[in-house]
Amino acid sequence: MTRVATRSLAAALTLAFAAAAGQPALAQSDNSGNSGGQSKQDVKTDWSEKKLEQFATAATDVKEVFEEYRPKIKNAENADQANKMQKQASDDAAKAVKSSGLSVQEYNRINQAIQADKGLRDRVMKIIRKQQGQGQGQGQQ
Repeated sequence: MTRVATRSLAAALTLAFAAAAGQPALAQSDNSGNSGGQSKQDVKTDWSEKKLEQFATAATDVKEVFEEYRPKIKNAENADQANKMQKQASDDAAKAVKSSGLSVQEYNRINQAIQADKGLRDRVMKIIRKQQGQGQGQGQQ
């Protein structure tokens, strides 16, 4: 992968991480009254390699879901249709996260950690580049 393509991928996935964290379906509610917001001191940054690999897979899939739905939502005939498509996109993104082996809560917590810790973000980007390289080597994408 070229340096420019790698930078573009990194920028796109950073945006996907941030966008996905803000999507309603990816924000699990709990009955404790805790909104899930954590201060930077509370963010766990010592995630296992397996969890980071699962996150990398999920983040790539979530990015693809939102890329698929973005033009559909933008071209919706009315606000109700746009809202329905946005909910479907969020539901599909949550399914993608769960199919990676993570819970939505774990995905969101790792996403928060990536926003707070550049070293962790770099580790995830390295995993994503490795996964992308494996997919290309097999004739995918």
